[in-house]
Amino acid sequence: MPVAAGDRLGPYHLQELISAGGMGEVYRAVDERLQRTVAVKVIAGGAGDAALRERFEREARAVAALNHPHICALYDVGTEQGIEYLVMEYLEGHTLAERLATERDSSQSSRHSGSWPKGALSVSKALEFGIQLADALDTAHRRGFIHRDIKPGNIIVTRSGVKVLDFGLAKMHPPTSGEPSKESKEETSERSRVATRRSSLTEKGTILGTLNYMAPEQLEGKEADARTDIFALAGVIHEMVTGRRPFEGTSQAGTIAAILEHEPVPMSALQPLVPPALERLVRQCLSKDPDERWQSAGDVRRELAWIAESGSQAVLPAPIIAAHERRRRWSRVLLAIALVGWGATALFAVVGRTSTAKPLPTFHLFVPVERLRDSHTLTISPDGRHLAFVAPDLSKENVIWVRALDSGALRALPETLGARGVFWSPDAANLGFQADGKLKRVSLASGGVQMVCEAPGTFLGGAWNGDGVIIFATDLSDLARVSADGAGQGPLLAKGEWRAPGRWAFPQFLPDGSRFLAVDRSQRYVSNEVVLFSLDGRTPLRLMNVTTSVVYAPEGYLLFQRGTTLMAQGFDPIRGVLVGGTMPVADAVAFSGTLTAGAFSVSKTGVLAYRLQPQPGYLTWLDRRGEHRQVVGAPRKFGAFDLSPDQKRVVFTGRHPRTGSSTLWLMDLVKNVTTAIETGDVIDANDPIWSPDGQRLAYSRMRTKFGVVVQSLQGGAQEVIFEMPGANVSTEDWSSDGRLVAFGLITDNRRKQAAIMNLEGDRKPILFGRPEEQIDEMQFSPDGKWIAYNARQTSQWEVYVSPVPPTGARVQISVAGGVQPRWRGDGKEIYYLTLDGVMTAVEVTTSAGSFEAGTPVVLFKTGLAPEGRIEEYAVTADGERFLIPLPLQSPDAIPVDVVVNWTALLDRRR
Repeated sequence: MPVAAGDRLGPYHLQELISAGGMGEVYRAVDERLQRTVAVKVIAGGAGDAALRERFEREARAVAALNHPHICALYDVGTEQGIEYLVMEYLEGHTLAERLATERDSSQSSRHSGSWPKGALSVSKALEFGIQLADALDTAHRRGFIHRDIKPGNIIVTRSGVKVLDFGLAKMHPPTSGEPSKESKEETSERSRVATRRSSLTEKGTILGTLNYMAPEQLEGKEADARTDIFALAGVIHEMVTGRRPFEGTSQAGTIAAILEHEPVPMSALQPLVPPALERLVRQCLSKDPDERWQSAGDVRRELAWIAESGSQAVLPAPIIAAHERRRRWSRVLLAIALVGWGATALFAVVGRTSTAKPLPTFHLFVPVERLRDSHTLTISPDGRHLAFVAPDLSKENVIWVRALDSGALRALPETLGARGVFWSPDAANLGFQADGKLKRVSLASGGVQMVCEAPGTFLGGAWNGDGVIIFATDLSDLARVSADGAGQGPLLAKGEWRAPGRWAFPQFLPDGSRFLAVDRSQRYVSNEVVLFSLDGRTPLRLMNVTTSVVYAPEGYLLFQRGTTLMAQGFDPIRGVLVGGTMPVADAVAFSGTLTAGAFSVSKTGVLAYRLQPQPGYLTWLDRRGEHRQVVGAPRKFGAFDLSPDQKRVVFTGRHPRTGSSTLWLMDLVKNVTTAIETGDVIDANDPIWSPDGQRLAYSRMRTKFGVVVQSLQGGAQEVIFEMPGANVSTEDWSSDGRLVAFGLITDNRRKQAAIMNLEGDRKPILFGRPEEQIDEMQFSPDGKWIAYNARQTSQWEVYVSPVPPTGARVQISVAGGVQPRWRGDGKEIYYLTLDGVMTAVEVTTSAGSFEAGTPVVLFKTGLAPEGRIEEYAVTADGERFLIPLPLQSPDAIPVDVVVNWTALLDRRR
């Protein structure tokens, strides 16, 4: 029989129809026994539809099993004259969908329309609601229920927060492992019975849910689990923050395509105040592959709570770069300094209090310089009051910068020109560093510099103890010992002891000042070995294997990185033994892949500082004026990349989400689809380049057997075209006729040499370049008769062109520095980046074996901070379009987290 307002169902007097849908109708009603207002839900059209009745009963069981402040409570179930109904908590409020409604949705009717402000929520309110929703889902998942229809229309906004409705599509799963099951035998039996009964309703391949919020696996009819709800939750958070659904189309087919193939517009592009941490969290939860999402709603809740608790100092926005922002650089720098000063002052006020109130452990600061070139030089003073790092000054030369954390004051030490590898004296009054092949020291008070000793090669770290002893390492020497005043320099290890010279790095004294840690990098592409030494010659002890540098924290831990996660390993410095297991400390921490050095440091007072990973970027097509033409693909961290000959695909390197190794990815620029390339047993694949026919890839193989590998995209075996034990190889270019491959070669002399190999000949590499130089980024001309590259003898790269095969002759193309040369398709123009990221073009002419270059012409400023050893752009054959990964975050501001009492982070992660 039909039901209407005024009817009675048992003791419930129906007052007003609240809502109606495909499953049923909901009425506001009065419970005449208890004289309270309730919500009564009845099956649409009565109980004749077996499928609806099954779904109705499932909702009753699901809600009855859940008791949570943010899940609508079930009071009663009943049947009246064949009508089945549920009696639920009546919620004063409106749906989140109504709250988020915009003019686009104005056609939607609501009894509450116009009674509250509409559109996106504030970030703080979105975080509050997100935490509540994640907590509700965590409870449901732990009890074995997957909602499968999380959307704003199923969320009620009340004065006390939000509440989840409509478990009609809820799916029973075994309870998640995060909580021991408390089911009785009867409940377990009932679960099995219901699962069997519902099999016909929810068979594999059936699509259930609401289209705009459905995860890819739902659209494909696959099994849904907790990660399906996490995808929908992330979509709701995206909509709360921006006022827009993450996936939309002009038709159902368009929406499905958007979910399956496209990435949503970043929230920060629509709402500039979105915290980078929230952007990362939502983006990961919206991953197409469930394995790449956060795996539990509880973890999502904790991350949202961390972002909310960190406050404004930890959630500064990461706006997308626009061209006009560059003209306002210094105004942003001054603002960043002011923010840091304010945040740091508040921080030290907290440190100085004796109150038992729990302090906010983290604040977020920005280093207002163009680029922190050596992220591993980030080092905090032993007293925890100053942060030192190496970055360019206004003349683009590297110097040491020091920021006082208690005042926010930032200053450069101008006498430290060319500095590398900073480390502190134990009294925090001086800094040691390398410059011009010498070990030097600089006074923090006066800025005066004193030479300590000769130290040629790439600097790999130093340590300074209370007795004035300095230990340091370079890639051209073994561990060395010297007095801070320059006396008594000499090797620390006997010749041939332990490992060959140039394989030790990152020494650090333990508290006794006699023993110290050092990292053996002999197998740096496989693992680094942490070794405990003593100045008195006691037998060294092997402690553990890691892949990055290691720092000793006085609280009794060794800090190191596993990928981009900062880890802590318990360590007893008295006995020199490891204690317990490893624990995560922080995520998204930067590191130098070249030196396997982490960007983190800890003081004797328990203050931890670490640099955050650079924000991902979009591959963007720009014209010759630098104007945006098209964004392709999803935001991600791009390594080296190469544009296919047909200009429809890009191959690039990136970290695999499960293995953490460097792998190859293929992006289809037409279909906007990105897939991983299977590289077999290759642990780390790098520097991919296309064959001229676009059917194969050549790339360098790292970690195990170094070499150059060729692989067909149509499958088949890999071909190793070059291999040299102990050498580091990087592929660079493949000539248009398919005969020649250019690659870089680093052997024991640690300088990168250029090599050309003829695939149709004896495949013996032909080395070229000058012995005192490093050479990189080789690119064949379209006719294969010339090769462009960048080379340097000291600190500045320049672009040159030499004939093929090399004769020793060359023509300089760049003026005042340049890297990453590229040819136009007709060979009449070369492009390169200046050292401050300006795209530059040079007209060239060739005839009868001669080569002439014109005057460089500025095209546009890219926003990149280029290096001479990684591909950062591609250009079309006509020279009219440039493909560049533009970052979401300005390189003017380098994010660094500073944590007081860092061990509190361990408590948060337990």
